[in-house]
Amino acid sequence: MKMKNLKLIVMLFSFVFTNLCYSQSGWFWQNPLPTGNNLRGFHSFNNNDIILIGDAGTILRTNNSGANWNCLGISVNNNLNSISFINNIGYIVGSSGLILKSTDSGLYWFVQNSNTLNDLWSVYFIDVFTGWTVGAGNTIRKTTNGGINWIIQSVQTQATFYSVFFIDVNTGWAFGPAHLGFKTTNGGSTWIEYANTSSSALRSSIFVNPHTGWAVGGTAGIIMKTTNGGINWNTQAFGGSGYYSVHFIDLNTGIVVGEYGIINKTTNSGVTWVTQISNTTNLLYDCKFLDNNVLFTIGAYGKIMKSSTNGISWFSQSSSMTLEWLKSIEFIDANTGWVVGQNGIILKTINGGQNWIPQISGSTGYLNSIQFLNTQTGFVAGNSGNVLKTTNGGDNWLFYNSGSINSLYACYFVNVNTGWIISHGGFIKKTTNGGVNWFNQFTNTSSSLRAIKFIDSATGWIVGGDLGISVILKTTNSGENWNEQSSGTSLAMFSLDFLNQNTGWTVGESGIISKTTDGGLNWFLQTSGTTEWIKSVNFIDENTGWIAGQHGIVSKTTNGGANWNFQFIQTAQFLDDICFINSNTGWFVGRDGTILKTTTGGTITGINNVTFKIPENWNLSQNYPNPFNPQTKIKFDVPSNMRGQTSNVKLTIYDLLGREVTTLVNDELKPGTYEADWDGSNYSSGVYFYKIITEGFVETKKMVLMK
Repeated sequence: MKMKNLKLIVMLFSFVFTNLCYSQSGWFWQNPLPTGNNLRGFHSFNNNDIILIGDAGTILRTNNSGANWNCLGISVNNNLNSISFINNIGYIVGSSGLILKSTDSGLYWFVQNSNTLNDLWSVYFIDVFTGWTVGAGNTIRKTTNGGINWIIQSVQTQATFYSVFFIDVNTGWAFGPAHLGFKTTNGGSTWIEYANTSSSALRSSIFVNPHTGWAVGGTAGIIMKTTNGGINWNTQAFGGSGYYSVHFIDLNTGIVVGEYGIINKTTNSGVTWVTQISNTTNLLYDCKFLDNNVLFTIGAYGKIMKSSTNGISWFSQSSSMTLEWLKSIEFIDANTGWVVGQNGIILKTINGGQNWIPQISGSTGYLNSIQFLNTQTGFVAGNSGNVLKTTNGGDNWLFYNSGSINSLYACYFVNVNTGWIISHGGFIKKTTNGGVNWFNQFTNTSSSLRAIKFIDSATGWIVGGDLGISVILKTTNSGENWNEQSSGTSLAMFSLDFLNQNTGWTVGESGIISKTTDGGLNWFLQTSGTTEWIKSVNFIDENTGWIAGQHGIVSKTTNGGANWNFQFIQTAQFLDDICFINSNTGWFVGRDGTILKTTTGGTITGINNVTFKIPENWNLSQNYPNPFNPQTKIKFDVPSNMRGQTSNVKLTIYDLLGREVTTLVNDELKPGTYEADWDGSNYSSGVYFYKIITEGFVETKKMVLMK
């Protein structure tokens, strides 16, 4: 899906693609799918309509029982931990005291004031007005007016609460601290402490009536049951993996899930628990019965699993080519690219990342750096001094002995014969025969060397450093001599990018960014706006560039780094490398198999619905202004369809020869009148056509760009 220059006027919107999830920022997941974020809770309206929530503001939704998942982009990056619905009124709680509310079955969400910055771990509503949330720092809060106000309720302990459950407006339970459970019979005005046998935190609870309930948790796994409303608790199971969620559909039939993909089921009220074959080792955070036969469970790294056989067999609705730490990415055009990383992983794509194909590296160590010179010839540097080379696009990889056992941090080749590898201890080696032989080059530093870039066969730079040491080296004679340059900081550098002999940037610890405009004779600091480690920098021209690093930090500049603007992405993963092939199309990779892509330069995208009236028919209006320079608006109508659902709409720009210029919209849209903007700044004057393709409606109109 591509979207460009579209105005955002709502807090949340959705995109529908099979195994494809787009975030609000224009960055979307390519691995894992539909997301790589931890999924922590869900609500089912029925067997088909299900909402999942998770880390970094993730909300996924399906209306076909998980065959397809829609990613709902919201303008928060908090972890979302728990969800509760009463009819069409829903609430989500998360990290740093976040509370979200929806009044339209989860289509749109708005923030409520919780009056706390503590992480909230559980929320439960008994009716549309009355609910409770619990969390860290002894937090228990209640609302009686649908979340307009949240009132502090107190208990006589200092602990984190992970679970809250109410059977009616008066009777409820809260769990968290080891050995303790809390019960109220007056809506939370007072909470009574009851002892239990758990030696560690309890994370989930459920009651099927005022007397009978279960609580689970523990680092070693514990299931406890009460038959007198929580006054006394009996241990039903202990040992093995920790449990994170419990659900019962009736007095007898229940399920628990937890660490290492554990799924246990009972059909006799917990007297015995039978382990189910889950076919996953991912931690599972939540589970529920949708009916007597259908069960769902979700977990770490975006894991989604469904059983239609009452738990006898489970199949995955999520996918991942790898969960290894990905360290480097290289694209040579819009379609062809490779990533490398932990345990010798090499993946290749020939369709822009829609599919990733494993390649056999022959290595079991970290592969830290990859570079391709054309579609056939590429090099990889990795642990234990390994250098890999391919001359057939990665179908086969050959090992070359670098003469070192060092972990190689980076490689760079200026042609198929000449290249360098770098490592710790000031290590530099060069080859002039495509990696067959390597010889040492010498420097005056013993620090770690992290990144290398040449702009021609003679001129190149290396950056690196260790604790309290910053290193920048330059050569103008192919590495015969490496001269130190002053970075103006003592912070270690991790990445660099040069556009020409004068202009370059380097990034590193504590959000450091330095720029030079004279080939490194002078470096001046730029303000990144973050103290996170920045692991990668990539510029496509002297104005436009991106940085990426710890905890999902991604920023973009359009003025050469004078200002850096954070881009909103829905991940908090450690991002190691970033690669752009033009101003719109780029990827980054990182921990736990993370691959994300943008086709909009990472800029915020959205749809401007310009009227609340639902059109009766499809319509594509003439753009205005027309002729235009350089921007124009294109309005189109989406009527209600026979199913009363969304419709797929594609709006594409073509040049006079019929070549596709760009796709403005490729989305599932609700009925309404929409307006899309197109900026022709990067295109030549002339006649262009815009074409809308929908279900049963196709129309093309002409427009003129006149500069």
